[in-house]
Amino acid sequence: MDFIKRFIDKIKYKLYGERRLFPRYGIKDTDQIKAFFSLEGANAYMHEGAPKTLEQPRQILNLSKTGVALFLFDEEDVENFKKTSRIPLRLVIEGQLLNLTCEVVYVLEGIKRVGLRFVDITSEQLEIISKFLDVRFLSSSLEEIPVKRDEKQRHICRWFHGQNNTDLFSWQADAGDFVHHLIIFVDNAVEWSKTMGARTGRVRRPDFALTYTALFSTEPNPIDFDETNRPEILERATTIIKLSNIDPKVKNDFLSRLS
Repeated sequence: MDFIKRFIDKIKYKLYGERRLFPRYGIKDTDQIKAFFSLEGANAYMHEGAPKTLEQPRQILNLSKTGVALFLFDEEDVENFKKTSRIPLRLVIEGQLLNLTCEVVYVLEGIKRVGLRFVDITSEQLEIISKFLDVRFLSSSLEEIPVKRDEKQRHICRWFHGQNNTDLFSWQADAGDFVHHLIIFVDNAVEWSKTMGARTGRVRRPDFALTYTALFSTEPNPIDFDETNRPEILERATTIIKLSNIDPKVKNDFLSRLS
């Protein structure tokens, strides 16, 4: 019976996923995010004034800008969720505490999964969640596009393209040394070169990176570089690169240039 219940719940979960308007990000062990909630009748959940021994974060399965899915460890937790329609949720994202009210959307007993929808979320809270999610969606979408080298190119170029016009380029000399890196995301740019070092900028032509040959055209540089580097853009670029699945050699060299 338990097997049948788990099988049915997996089908239900798939149907829930197909109806989503906002994509969900599967939380990894390395992500700095925790969730704490308190239910009447349940113990060992974090709440205001609770002793340290009662701190017990729930496992977050995925997160979107509209809600969160949690894995419940105990059968008692499942029963408590079935008895309520709204719960307070304390979400800690990269050290920032968000006190949220959530509506219980579904409870899947077989696989001990619960889906929550954020209610009355503030613009500040949404911004924190969005910043956490955006860089992760962009990084996970980066995939390499084959580039054919011609006689005009002095160096070998590697091109990784992702969602929302996210592009990462790396140039290598024939000897294998990297001489130039560039990442573009949400109209921002972070570049490193041997001559200029690391610098941030804004893309004047957001569509230029979609056409690879534009990088080798005779037009003026389509990036307006900042007089002073923007730390938040360097940090976001670093996060995107670090969480991506691109070639480790490209990733590690670019990261070393930004550190």
